[in-house]
Amino acid sequence: MQLQRIFLLSFFACGSVAFAVPEAWEAASHNTGISGSLLGSNRCGFEVKAATEGDPFSYAGMRTVSLVPQIDNVTSDLSHPQLVWSWGADAPPSIKSALPGSTECPGGEVELFNRSAISFSEGKIAYRFGKEEKESILSATGPNPFQLVLNASDLRESDYAELYANLTIKLSAKAGVSYSFRKRELYRKCDYFGNFTVCYCAEKFTAGKRNYENAMGDIRNYSVEIGPVREFWINPPLQKRLEGNAKGKVLFFARRMPSRITAIVGAVEIASAIPFEFELSNGSCGEKLVRSFYSPKTDNAALNKSNGTLSPFQLVEKNASYLPFYFEFSWEESAGKKEVALEYEDWFSNAQNSTRDFSVRSPQPFFANESGGALAIRPGDDLSSPAAYPAPIRSRKPPDIFPLASLLALPLALGSLGLLRIIGKIARQ
Repeated sequence: MQLQRIFLLSFFACGSVAFAVPEAWEAASHNTGISGSLLGSNRCGFEVKAATEGDPFSYAGMRTVSLVPQIDNVTSDLSHPQLVWSWGADAPPSIKSALPGSTECPGGEVELFNRSAISFSEGKIAYRFGKEEKESILSATGPNPFQLVLNASDLRESDYAELYANLTIKLSAKAGVSYSFRKRELYRKCDYFGNFTVCYCAEKFTAGKRNYENAMGDIRNYSVEIGPVREFWINPPLQKRLEGNAKGKVLFFARRMPSRITAIVGAVEIASAIPFEFELSNGSCGEKLVRSFYSPKTDNAALNKSNGTLSPFQLVEKNASYLPFYFEFSWEESAGKKEVALEYEDWFSNAQNSTRDFSVRSPQPFFANESGGALAIRPGDDLSSPAAYPAPIRSRKPPDIFPLASLLALPLALGSLGLLRIIGKIARQ
């Protein structure tokens, strides 16, 4: 077990610089380092009580200390999590107890001495993930950390109804100790001598060995990140856009919390966002805990997180509960075939990356011979894609048609005049 801890410590020491959340791996390294000292001791502050002849244990307990790795109460199925656990029990070297007496005689006493070593027996870990429950044997010396086996094949559809899957861990064992004992009891005894009776407190001595056991256990629920992260491009909605500056707008449907989101074009990082900050604190067993706070920091980008989960089954292939993150970035681009890479790294350094190809074109005039090259450009927005089309012809003063109308009206006027003269002649006759 010591060799395993040395290997894990070396692994964390060599890799901590590259991990997405340094606080998580500092905690993992620390908690792995103290795991050996958590066995057979009271590092977790188990309740100490007065030892008695009936229960000689001054304390006895087990504790699920932390997962490696863990942030808040969350771990990842992709990170092969381990459990750091603790047990401890103790009893004094000897115990003297007075026995209850009566009105006639004092009670006497019992003494426990020659205490054995504290034993650890029937140690077991049982954990449920999805539809399967697994069990393994634990001993007084480990293994610690204990390697959990979380298989995605054990999950049910109902496990995707919430943002996290549930992991329930139960620890159980018995602490044992034995003593030599000697017991002196006083009891009322009466002897009869003819006409009189003599009563007195007689002594009774017993000795031997006594064995004691104390059941220990703990149970705790953890949350496990499972399932995919999916992106949905809001803008550009199609894989085409005009050259120049435009806004890239992406919705990430997350089942794994992001430590960093990055947009890359042509091997150049153009925008990034770090959604969370992290804080270390100390737990009751001396372990280090990591807590997260949503406090986004961005570079050439904007980021927002939904206040609740949703199930966008129309937009993703896996029907599940997701937490949406909105990522917006400015994107200055020239014409040509382009590829945008979105790098999404979760809290536990697992990458959920994707790429999207775009055809970026320069605006070209339509019907150049007729419109003279005039072109109107419509930028893309949330409701429409970018487009280019001929600008409307500039309005001009309509032509003067009065001379033409006068010319057309002249025959009509002359014809009407002749008709009136004919009607006048007929009337005079």
